[in-house]
Amino acid sequence: GELAILYNDQSVAEQRSLAVAFSALMRPEFDLLRSTLFPLRDDYVRFRKTVINLVLCTDIASPERLQIAKSKWKEAFGETGAMRERRQRRERHSRLRQRQRKERSPQHERDREYHDAVEK
Repeated sequence: GELAILYNDQSVAEQRSLAVAFSALMRPEFDLLRSTLFPLRDDYVRFRKTVINLVLCTDIASPERLQIAKSKWKEAFGETGAMRERRQRRERHSRLRQRQRKERSPQHERDREYHDAVEK
């Protein structure tokens, strides 16, 4: 509906939550909190950008955003043991699938027949 149009069908729930949260933070009753947390405008800008990125990364319907988040995590903290194991497992499966496709290819069959004939 209306929110989807407002947010271009991108992370609608997340963007709406951010809009509500930042609107609430800007209310007069939070002036003291804002001035304490963000003595400089740059502090607020950095905080807002960080919170927006964190919340948007929770959009499980966005594989692109998830990939960006993983990449940033890896850049900041390096590859964890679990991440390394998953990557290595994917690489092994990929090599196995490539080998299986190659072995099923007609060219591979002809090469094997030729090799067998030469060996005799």
